[in-house]
Amino acid sequence: MKSLVNFRDLGGMAADSGRVLRKKRLLRSAEPCSLCGSDIVLLNKRYDVRTIIDFRTTAEAEGNPVDPIPGAVYHNIDLFPDFTVEDGPQLMLVSQDTIGGVRRFMEDMYLNLTQSEPSLHGYRLFIDLALAQREGAILFHCFAGKDRTGVAAAIILDLLGVSYEDILRDYMRSNRQRRDANRRMIEQCRQAGFTEHQLKILQNELSVRAQYLNKAVTAAEREYGSFRGMLQQRLCITGDEIQSLRENYLER
Repeated sequence: MKSLVNFRDLGGMAADSGRVLRKKRLLRSAEPCSLCGSDIVLLNKRYDVRTIIDFRTTAEAEGNPVDPIPGAVYHNIDLFPDFTVEDGPQLMLVSQDTIGGVRRFMEDMYLNLTQSEPSLHGYRLFIDLALAQREGAILFHCFAGKDRTGVAAAIILDLLGVSYEDILRDYMRSNRQRRDANRRMIEQCRQAGFTEHQLKILQNELSVRAQYLNKAVTAAEREYGSFRGMLQQRLCITGDEIQSLRENYLER
């Protein structure tokens, strides 16, 4: 992709059944906004994107609309409906005084994503859409494609039987795949007058760390015995639904 940041196809990842995820079915990325024409063609023709799931807040989605992909149906699933424009998840970039403060904030956000009713309701809608889609690809994203999207990927990959080691490896890829975009954003902020300390805070917010996802998974294991157990109880996912997902997204 020339203009779509942090894009990847989850196809090819191994499941515990010995099967692998089908390619061109589950795609993740940063926000697909202001895309070049060739990327839109690729999403339409090569990947057959039929569903776009936007995990950004309503304000984010309205402020920077997703580019339409021919034939794709768009869904905005706001995981933080109680956030206002003033305190939305991307506007806390330099609201913390220290790097440690940013990291604690991010850990708390991951706990919120995996424990709060609005977020869990949103991820349940995501699974419902995945269950309903029998052909073509789903493209799911948020702003940077790393946190809200990262948790969504962890959820569906776990249900499909992908090991946590591989889930974490995919999660950490965002640091590499966002490197150029993050540099551009930091330079824009430098030109806008951000201090060097603020830029360091921003660099940390724009990165993923294993401890963020580990925090959420460990909390789920402590309370429910496993991350899967949490998903089945809090998202009310049945064994039949897990089997249906696997038949739909794993190669036979």
